[in-house]
Amino acid sequence: MNAITPRHSFPRTLAYLIVLSVWTASGYTGFAAATTGTTVKAGVVSTSEAVVPKSIFAYRAGKDPFFPNRPKDDDKAPPPPENLEAPVLRGITGNADRRVALINDRTFTKGEAGEIKVGTNTHRIRVIEIKDRSVIIERGGQAGRTELPLRDNVLPISKEE
Repeated sequence: MNAITPRHSFPRTLAYLIVLSVWTASGYTGFAAATTGTTVKAGVVSTSEAVVPKSIFAYRAGKDPFFPNRPKDDDKAPPPPENLEAPVLRGITGNADRRVALINDRTFTKGEAGEIKVGTNTHRIRVIEIKDRSVIIERGGQAGRTELPLRDNVLPISKEE
């Protein structure tokens, strides 16, 4: 296999060297714009102080191309996140003698203790009392009791009339 080598002529190389030497000898200073407080003498640029422009960023500059009529909500603060690290009472079933409570996808009866997953953590709780619309629990490692209310419409129910 033959290697392909470019052919350079001597006159072309000589021409490039002449142009380069003339360009460097002419004192070319480039395309830099002169700013306030600068002086240019014989190709030397000196500045009395460095001027650094500041960048300004606007979060919502211009219109949203997908929703052009949407008002800008720069003045509104984002809503605080919901407390996702709390156990949730999902439901209560059974009769008055033997009630069962569903807490974070696990069933508990009165006096029963167990572990529930809350977020990425596992908590140990004990059910003290199950009422009609709430459950009183005691968390392991914490003093005091917590009442978990039954949330309305935990599952989306469509109202058809």
